[in-house]
Amino acid sequence: MNRKKNQMLAVLLSTVLCFSMHVTVLAAPTAASEAAEQLTLPAALTADLNLEVKSLLNEHTYSGTRIAAVVKITNHSDTLVRVPDGELRAIMNDDRAFALHPSATNIKAVESSATVELSYMVLLDRKQDFTLNELAWVDINKDVYPKVETTLLSVPVKGLSWKGVDDSLTDPEFLKKWDESFTIPSVASPLIYTPIRLTEERDGTKRVQLLTLRVQNPSDRTEQIPDFTIHGRSDKQIYAGSRADKSVKSLDAGAQKYMYFSIPTDQDTVLTGLNIMTPESYQPAPRSADAELPPLVTYSVGRLQIGLSAAAGAQPQPSEQAASKYSLLQPLAFDPLNVIVDPALAVSVMHAQMFENEGQGFKTAVVKLKLTNSGSKPLTVPDFGTELVSTAGNAYSGKKPASKVEVSPNAGLVVAYTFLLPLSEQNNEFTLRVYDDQTAAPYKTVIAHAGLQVERELEVPINQITLYPYDIDLKGWSVSNYVLNNAATFSLSYTYKLKLDLDVHSTDNVVTTSALSKLAFELVNTDGKKIASKTVDLTGENRIINGSQIYYLNTLLSEQLEYPLTLKMYEMIDTPSGPARRLLKVLKQ
Repeated sequence: MNRKKNQMLAVLLSTVLCFSMHVTVLAAPTAASEAAEQLTLPAALTADLNLEVKSLLNEHTYSGTRIAAVVKITNHSDTLVRVPDGELRAIMNDDRAFALHPSATNIKAVESSATVELSYMVLLDRKQDFTLNELAWVDINKDVYPKVETTLLSVPVKGLSWKGVDDSLTDPEFLKKWDESFTIPSVASPLIYTPIRLTEERDGTKRVQLLTLRVQNPSDRTEQIPDFTIHGRSDKQIYAGSRADKSVKSLDAGAQKYMYFSIPTDQDTVLTGLNIMTPESYQPAPRSADAELPPLVTYSVGRLQIGLSAAAGAQPQPSEQAASKYSLLQPLAFDPLNVIVDPALAVSVMHAQMFENEGQGFKTAVVKLKLTNSGSKPLTVPDFGTELVSTAGNAYSGKKPASKVEVSPNAGLVVAYTFLLPLSEQNNEFTLRVYDDQTAAPYKTVIAHAGLQVERELEVPINQITLYPYDIDLKGWSVSNYVLNNAATFSLSYTYKLKLDLDVHSTDNVVTTSALSKLAFELVNTDGKKIASKTVDLTGENRIINGSQIYYLNTLLSEQLEYPLTLKMYEMIDTPSGPARRLLKVLKQ
């Protein structure tokens, strides 16, 4: 009778395990947690305790073969219940049985309505392959002779063990397409994950694949992010991945965020899949009562496999593929899950121009962004990164002045990003990438991109100067000589006086800073030599003003006054490589 009962129980548990370990459910938000619990239908270990197998390892090591198991024990009574004494045994396909040693941290009793995890392991001195057929919980009565062994529960586990880092999953229930959402089997969590991007990054000279996962909480309570990692696999080997961000530890009810995993690979590696791995641990017992605990043994078990090849049904798409033609002045479309740009802050491209720096061997592109705060509180200018990517795939990093500035409510502020380009770059069609380089540092994650046309120098009326957010009408100008007599040395020094009659007006209701741009004047003689210069601010106390104004230019290497002269006017923007100057006007006497 007992034998038949055990056989029926084994069949029931086998069905339960196959069902619970192979099914992934995207439940409705109000029932997500309950659905996850219903999938793990337990089998009775005692009248009060139910058992479920969570993880099973059958792995070759340098020392032999490691067998490990993690089981969940649930107490469905209303009192504290002791875990029954005995052994957890692994029964092989050749009918040999081996006792697994309990972890030193395994608890001895289970609180009412609680679930605990118990870990077991044994290292066998055998290298040949074998299959785990059953796990058996055996009670041993040593009070009689000969001792009496009673099998409390026998669980068929054939085909359910993970064989180590090089193992792969073949069951269709464990195989997911690239764009398919999933939950993690055997993990008591309702969180839903969706692959979003897989991009190539660099960490120094190393090639790294950066995976972006969107995680959603469909439940009605805050959920902790379970511990798991993701490994990359190619046709030849496995590449260990790790969590690249540390910011997302829990998720509020109904919320969704991004998680990032970095996978270092070889230079020519083509990943064909991703393995979702969950960690397990086992604490060996000390050799004696007063000895220290040996080091903790950790290992990982594969739960799901995501296909990346076309044969798997779907592939990651380049992040720039959807970059559409952008119209100036319109707000950029940011990823709604980004954590860098506040939803109340609109970012628009107001001006984009590329020019050659005279005598410096490179071009400069300037992209001026307008940040508009539609909220009720001041917002700090976000510290995002930018790149201009040419049609050939060349990426040029943008730089902005390092300053902490706030955008007031219902106000706008202008920030200029500068890009250094080689003289050989003839494109004017670029993709502007805005990225977060903090959340998954040192890696970059794109949060907005747009197809952008970068203008070259354009002809404007002789009496007009345009440098966003200002338009300047030049009504008149003149240069005159100015001689200074040093009474102490009876020496003379020469300089030039520049008189301007200007109409300066703002084209937009925005705040600017001195770091945005300046106006520079240069006097050049008939040989093309610069002999005097002056730089003035467009903002601040000493800014250029409307009406008539006089500037005394700083004389360079000149021992005499010269005539005729050419006046060159530049917009000057500070960059990490020195001032970038855009020629605005060339005026001759």
